[in-house]
Amino acid sequence: MRFGAASSRSGAKVNRATSSGWTALLIACASKNTAHCWFSSLRALLDAGADVQAALEDGWTALMFCAERGNATGVRELIAAGASMNARNRAGDNALQRAISSDHAECVELLTPLRT
Repeated sequence: MRFGAASSRSGAKVNRATSSGWTALLIACASKNTAHCWFSSLRALLDAGADVQAALEDGWTALMFCAERGNATGVRELIAAGASMNARNRAGDNALQRAISSDHAECVELLTPLRT
């Protein structure tokens, strides 16, 4: 399913959420699918103006979902689009902590602030 392409063609609001707070971007990033078609959907959503700061009621963001699932491409794209690396969920975790606890080294590296 190509959320972004469908949303931008139909004129639907890309940031419309379900009654439980899920936007197309959150759904895409919570998915475990990281195939090429998934990346195209992510790009289309970002290009259509998807809100990278959108969060569920419990504070989970698209960046946290990608980090926890080890989706380095998603993490990279969301950071480039301006996603906050400091957002915290209800448990107090940020995306870096989700990547660390899930043992995803590449995501940890992407989310670790550069030290000079």
